[in-house]
Amino acid sequence: MLEIFVRYLDEIGITGIDVMINPEYLAITVPPGRNQIDIPPGRTFSSERVIELVAHEIRTHLLRSHMQSKNTAGKGLGLLQRAPFSSRVEEGVAIHHELLVDGMKDLFSVTLKVLAVDEAAGGNTPRFIFEKMCRYYLLWNLLGRKPDSAQVEAKKQAFTLLKRILRGTSGQTPGAFFGKDATYKTGLDTVRAYLKDGGDFDDLFLGKVDVEHIPVYKGGLGFTQPPESRRPVHDVEAFRTQVMRIIEEVKHDTPPQEGS
Repeated sequence: MLEIFVRYLDEIGITGIDVMINPEYLAITVPPGRNQIDIPPGRTFSSERVIELVAHEIRTHLLRSHMQSKNTAGKGLGLLQRAPFSSRVEEGVAIHHELLVDGMKDLFSVTLKVLAVDEAAGGNTPRFIFEKMCRYYLLWNLLGRKPDSAQVEAKKQAFTLLKRILRGTSGQTPGAFFGKDATYKTGLDTVRAYLKDGGDFDDLFLGKVDVEHIPVYKGGLGFTQPPESRRPVHDVEAFRTQVMRIIEEVKHDTPPQEGS
């Protein structure tokens, strides 16, 4: 994943980004205000998921942060540059972007994240949540896999989800959980409502912009539209082809592991 991100950033002309393996994180993270992408060790992803993650992490979080810095630089807006923007809208934009380049698969995973948080908030045990998520993932996986491999994959997916919602807790206290994943669905609903009302998705890339701030950013602050390479994906087929090509190049360039 690290090499895929590095090559993609190079191809779209973004420099100065430190892509690193960081064991402190359980999920790929773009820290706000830092030219950095942290990737947890030992994670593997399908090609389809890599396409989604490039749209989510680079073409959303990183580019919105980049334009935020560019648009506030030299304007006496340092406080605005460091303002705590809505995680709900930030993740909603990222999930909508994923759905633009993929489709129903990720909407399913978003729904399970919300359901898992809801189960944790209800005081259910980690084992109960794990087993319930396993059943959901298994039903979904059976659509495209043989029963044995579907079950193995379901357990991996459920365990990864459980680690996400219990990060920062001991896992032993009923009702204690990390609730950020619940914002994915509410954020997606907010972005979709904005678009339904005639909003322009590109305007959400003026910076780390909340929906209600767009008139201020475009009017009173005079924020400029980003160049094409810093906007959301418009040509989905070209984007998917580019990322798939990079994936194949990285596979070809990666030497086989010892003993394989």
